[in-house]
Amino acid sequence: MGVHSLGRPIDRERIALMGFSAGGHLAALAGATADTGALDPAQPEGQPRKHMPVRCVVSIGGPMRLSGSTNPRIETILTAWIGPRDKQGLGRRALYSPVRWVNGGDPP
Repeated sequence: MGVHSLGRPIDRERIALMGFSAGGHLAALAGATADTGALDPAQPEGQPRKHMPVRCVVSIGGPMRLSGSTNPRIETILTAWIGPRDKQGLGRRALYSPVRWVNGGDPP
C-alpha cells in the first residue's frame, strides 16, 4: 500500500516543497538538508535512512540566516524558539539556518 493523494499514488521522485514565512523557512531547510540527512530523525539501528528526494523548493519570505543580527522583536522570538545567539555563529541558530546547508547539489 503506497501513499496516495486524491486517490492517486504520490510520485516520490517529484516532491516539491513550498511555504510562506515560517513554512518557507522549513521548506528551505528541508530542501537544503535533504541530501545530507543532517537533521533527519535517528533511525533504529540497522534500518536504512528513509529519503525522499526534494526536487524543488519555493520559500516566500522564509528566514534563511537565523544567526545574523536581527531587529529586537525578531530577536525575542528567535531566543524563545531556539535560544540566545551564539557569538561565534556555530550554535543552534546556525544549525537551523538554511544558508548553512546550501550546496551545488540542492534543488532549485
